[in-house]
Amino acid sequence: MFDNSAEIIPLQCPHCKKTLSNQDTGLKCQQCGAIYPVYDGIPSFRDLNPFYEGKFVETEPDPSKTKGRMAGLVFSLYSTISQSHLRNRFITRMMGPVRNKRVILDLGCGGGSRFLARMGYVVGIDLSLASLRNAQKIYGQAVHADIASTPFPDACFDLIVSRDVLGHVPLEQKECVYQEMFRLCRSGGRVIHAIEVESRNPVWRFAQRYPLLFRQYFLDQYGHYGLEAPADACRRLKKAGFHPVKTRPLFRTGIVRASVYIAMFDNEYRQRSKSVKFIVVVAKFLDGHRFLRGVYSFLAGVLDSLLGKALPFSWAQLILVCYEKDAYSCSKLGDL
Repeated sequence: MFDNSAEIIPLQCPHCKKTLSNQDTGLKCQQCGAIYPVYDGIPSFRDLNPFYEGKFVETEPDPSKTKGRMAGLVFSLYSTISQSHLRNRFITRMMGPVRNKRVILDLGCGGGSRFLARMGYVVGIDLSLASLRNAQKIYGQAVHADIASTPFPDACFDLIVSRDVLGHVPLEQKECVYQEMFRLCRSGGRVIHAIEVESRNPVWRFAQRYPLLFRQYFLDQYGHYGLEAPADACRRLKKAGFHPVKTRPLFRTGIVRASVYIAMFDNEYRQRSKSVKFIVVVAKFLDGHRFLRGVYSFLAGVLDSLLGKALPFSWAQLILVCYEKDAYSCSKLGDL
């Protein structure tokens, strides 16, 4: 893991932006007098969130460890195409000019990512204290705070990363979140996000035919209250002041991991369509066998890459985006 304790990010009051001092009761703002508790070394700047507390607590393993089970070219090919590796591969390729600075903010970090931890000095921020206790073990700092109002000073991060987080931010809060990212990003820095979006592909259109089920299993179950069209998500980044480097739409075909089909449709949806019932049965079979699950993930990635290019941008279920702060020349990175 990247070791750079000199890069420790100082904290400030998220409301008045003034310095904090250590007190027996926690961190005290020198300006407004607000006191922020510290739990097991994790400073807390907000109340506990009952919905997210205890969710997404596991630390994401480093996929490079797969090399012990797959040799050379096989692993390289698998990691290039497999859906489970797409986010990390995109982050690696998009680090670009900031690769050697490596001061990273992981928005909505959950239990943290070992892959990200070896890329630089990482600060994790999340709504769940339980998740942060795991992230704290591998990250330089872990902070319990709202991503729309963070306790960090201006321009202190070279990279701001999130994976499957921005789709959880309610629409009315999104502008604040994107403005906050712009404030925190250093000049020449980049933001790299995997954003869950509202798709118009046939799978989603079928699901939306049943509004109550769609809300229960696509929105309420995971807190996806901020899904919006792919183009709208990109416009928000531009409006905040970022300049586009790369955008990659994924899952336009509706072909996703077996576990995703199960989560979406292994419920009342099965009674609405024989085809959906068949898909769920096959998905559960594949997901129950480790080897078959890996093979399917690889093949799904191949099919989505080949067929998705001919489909509309609005059909994407996830977009990988890289934007930068301030316009400056950089070499064309090309398609992944």
